[in-house]
Amino acid sequence: MNKRLFCSLAACLCITMMSFGQVGVQLGFNQSIERNKIGSEGKFNSQPAMNGVKVGVFYDHTFKYGLGLYYGANYSLLHNQTKWNGLGNGWYERSQAIMHNLDIPLHFQYKLTIANDTYLMAYVGPTFALGLAGQETISTKNGLPENNPLFQFNSTQYDLYKKDNNLDGFADIQRFDLLLSVGLGLQYKNIQLKGGYDFGMLNRYGNAYMDGSRWFDRRNEWSIKVAYLFGKWKW
Repeated sequence: MNKRLFCSLAACLCITMMSFGQVGVQLGFNQSIERNKIGSEGKFNSQPAMNGVKVGVFYDHTFKYGLGLYYGANYSLLHNQTKWNGLGNGWYERSQAIMHNLDIPLHFQYKLTIANDTYLMAYVGPTFALGLAGQETISTKNGLPENNPLFQFNSTQYDLYKKDNNLDGFADIQRFDLLLSVGLGLQYKNIQLKGGYDFGMLNRYGNAYMDGSRWFDRRNEWSIKVAYLFGKWKW
């Protein structure tokens, strides 16, 4: 392909993107809910929810009659901390976790005009997620006051993507995840308010087993975001 043809195609692509879509940035709150169980007949147990912030860039592309695609990249910082729970014999335990995630949504989108420069939005599609880093801290202490000479406090940190609870030689949690996303939103001129729910489709524990039974782990997430679109919206 010669340079002139390549430049022509690139120019056409840029014109198409500017005519039918917009680049945007978004910021919002998200909550990740992890559920796991041992054995296919067991019931999923919900783990403490992780709350955080999500920030990203996206491209809002409309083809015709309000139908289009929404895709981009988001970074999430999630955190949780449990209360001190009794272990017996006067000892207590608390866990704290921090996770850094990247997700890439690829959603089909529909916009319905409800007033001048005002649109109701709905979207559905896959979201590809990648765990960038994760850390868990397990702290224990006895029930004595901190100023007591016999007070004891211990803290141990784990890399969540290297932790091997079942001692099979492989990390328990896989970094890659696939979620099915659905959501609604409202747009006025260049400002959007969007809320959605992501259903975890993969077993994040892969082929891990615990006491001879298959180990399952799924992660769902919901979020609400405010977005700003650059440029003038046109269909």
